[in-house]
Amino acid sequence: GSEEEATTQTRGRARQRTLRDARRGGPVSGHEASKGIVGSTDSRRGAGGQSSDRVSGKGSRLHGEKASQVPSTIVDATAASLHQKLMKLTSEYWSIREQIEEDPETKHVLDDFRMRHLSVELTDVKYFYALSRSVLLEVETSHKLGVLLEVANGFHKMEMEQKQGQHGGAEDNSRATSTDEESLLSHVVTELVAASNEASLRAFQLLEAEKWYRGYHIIHKCLPPFPNVVLSSLFQTEHTPKSDASENVAGGHTIDITNPLDEVKNLQDSLYEWQSAAESSLSGIEKKWWIPPPDADEARRQHARNVALFAEAVAFMSWTAYTRAQERLNLVDAALSTSDPVTKQKLNDANKLLETLRRTELSNSRICYETFCDLYLETGRANAKNPGNRWDPLPSGHHAPDIRASMAAASASSGEETSEASSPVQSVQPVVSDVTKTNEEQEGDESTT
Repeated sequence: GSEEEATTQTRGRARQRTLRDARRGGPVSGHEASKGIVGSTDSRRGAGGQSSDRVSGKGSRLHGEKASQVPSTIVDATAASLHQKLMKLTSEYWSIREQIEEDPETKHVLDDFRMRHLSVELTDVKYFYALSRSVLLEVETSHKLGVLLEVANGFHKMEMEQKQGQHGGAEDNSRATSTDEESLLSHVVTELVAASNEASLRAFQLLEAEKWYRGYHIIHKCLPPFPNVVLSSLFQTEHTPKSDASENVAGGHTIDITNPLDEVKNLQDSLYEWQSAAESSLSGIEKKWWIPPPDADEARRQHARNVALFAEAVAFMSWTAYTRAQERLNLVDAALSTSDPVTKQKLNDANKLLETLRRTELSNSRICYETFCDLYLETGRANAKNPGNRWDPLPSGHHAPDIRASMAAASASSGEETSEASSPVQSVQPVVSDVTKTNEEQEGDESTT
């Protein structure tokens, strides 16, 4: 059992390294990952965008100056300027959002994405353009608000230090706090924190939606057929004839004492073979359907996002298979039901391997999703810093080869044979309730095991 577990962990780490190497191959290497959008639920909702880059180094210079060198008039003027920028940014955001959601159907669909009301109906390729535009809008807005908030926090810190000095130092905080409650800058900071938190949450919701949306198309149109591994049921009803490889257990059931580790290894080998074919399928899909943008940096980011999403889909399908196997084999209950120590050990070893395989795929899925989010945030930052050379999605879905493959398949006449536009559809398709699970819901399932 320990050898199998070690092999599983080694293979899992190898796949994780492949993802990280793909990510480092692009311009993201050397940059900090997103901390305001990706991470735990609490950190996403409370980060307020404070992890954003400094504005042209101003933050570092300001923190190096003495508070007494900054007159209150400058602080107030800065607060007023930040408030105006917040109002302008908010106005621009809603103007673009209303333009995207001009069609009532599109607005309804995007609202469903935000609220995680996910269903197969939402996977229609006609919704992808609006979804991509919305994701980029939210990511850019979150970044810009984070930058404003960092500047505001820098001035606010100096303002507090200056007021504490005027009122006898840090031991007399009450008067300084009371004065701060009346300051213009403190109100602006409060506004920015609220706006930044809301933007980060909206960005997270739509990033999750696009990951799910593209994952659905990758699974159904791009990956090779999923292996249909038939698993034995260790629990059989009392009406099932008792075979030579069975023993009686409490409750009128029987347990198949054929080595259950073989069942798990059979599934593991089948999935490893499929994973290898699935992960290598991206190059052909990209060659046929991906149209890289002119900017080399954005092209590398897009390729790395494609790698992350394909790998996430593979990890999700594998996690689903191992989860179903665990439910089907019911190894924990089987081990508790038998009094034979040899059989119990076999069952426990098989369950340990199966649990390791499941958790490895869950870890792979998390890494893929976080990588996808980080790379999208890098695009948002690049657009904000270089608006003259910004990237925007096109209605044709140039940046998403999986969606273009689905578009081609959807446009083919139902009476005609589909060309290579339609890659093999899964012979064993996941049920909708599985496909629509988010990363957090998968983690919730894990916590109950």
